[in-house]
Amino acid sequence: MKKGDIALIYHSGDEKAVVGVAKIVTTAYPDPEPEDPKTEWVQVDIEYFETFKNSVPLSTLKSSAALADLMLIRQSRLSVMPVEEKHYRLIRTLGGLKP
Repeated sequence: MKKGDIALIYHSGDEKAVVGVAKIVTTAYPDPEPEDPKTEWVQVDIEYFETFKNSVPLSTLKSSAALADLMLIRQSRLSVMPVEEKHYRLIRTLGGLKP
């Protein structure tokens, strides 16, 4: 991720749903308090952009043939992953926003 990128906000707890959009406002920088100092974790700062009218549950994402190759479906344990433009537009539409 880099400053200016757009990110989908996904709740990975009980809800498991895409709920909105944020903007990346800083370039990646080292985690100031890593759990394991031997690892190279980085973080970015984000800024609220917009909330979906309808959250898009993981079950909806999984049931869409058009999203079958979405990384979230294939490797759900990743915290951050790239999203193709076509997937981003479809998820926005499912969330009740204009693509």
